[in-house]
Amino acid sequence: MLRRVARAIRAGRTAAAALGRDAPAAKAGAAWALVHFGDRGGLDDRLAAHRAFCRDRGFRCLVVSDRIPAECIGIGGPVFEFAPWPLQMAEARPGDFAAALDYSFRRLGLIFAFWRVAGCSWSGPGSAELLELAPRDAHPLVRIARPAAFTGR
Repeated sequence: MLRRVARAIRAGRTAAAALGRDAPAAKAGAAWALVHFGDRGGLDDRLAAHRAFCRDRGFRCLVVSDRIPAECIGIGGPVFEFAPWPLQMAEARPGDFAAALDYSFRRLGLIFAFWRVAGCSWSGPGSAELLELAPRDAHPLVRIARPAAFTGR
């Protein structure tokens, strides 16, 4: 019985290594996020580079966006999390822009905490605008990414 269990564990490790999912112990379970808001222009190239970066460094590949990239649909693709762009929410539901903005940053914080995000890359025109609007109490990964010109707020 123990031999069967040991063989099953070895087979699982071999299969995970073949898929490129054998993460170093220090990064096991940690994710690196690609945060993209706005149009899809350039997203395909960024996503390919992001997947390679995560695979090479042993991170789980996470994409956070207001649009679902086709690469995230199906088995073996990056993990996808939806985060609404504040203007989409402000136009679609009652409330003001400040409430929508607060919700977007709280949602980002929950995503980063749940997936244990070690770091993130920001892309897309909407990401730059969102970072400019980041409050002081935003998640540390958001505060780190804020442009230097806006850190004084």
